[in-house]
Amino acid sequence: MKDRLAEKFVMELCKIREPEVFAGVARILKVPLVNEKGEARDFNDVLGDTIEYYVKEKKKRKKELLLILKDANKCEEEVFNGNNTKDSAEAISDKEVQ
Repeated sequence: MKDRLAEKFVMELCKIREPEVFAGVARILKVPLVNEKGEARDFNDVLGDTIEYYVKEKKKRKKELLLILKDANKCEEEVFNGNNTKDSAEAISDKEVQ
C-alpha cells in the first residue's frame, strides 16, 4: 500500500522556494542540520532524513505537517525582504521640509 501523504509531502517539498521554509520543516521533524563537528550536513542527506522522518510520523501528525508546508508554499512574500511593504511612506527631501 502506498503512502499518499508521503507522496504529497515530497511534492510540496519540491515547491519550496525559500531555504528557510525547508530548514523549518526539517527542524519540526527534528532532523539534524549539522553533524557532530558542527559542520553543515550535505543537503541530500538532510532531504533524505526529512522524508524518512516524515514517513515514520503518525497519520495525524503527517496531515498537520502537510498543511503547514502547503500554507508556507502559498505565501508569496519573501521571508527576509523588508522592502515589500505596499503602504510605505515615501522619503521627503530636506528641501521640501524647510
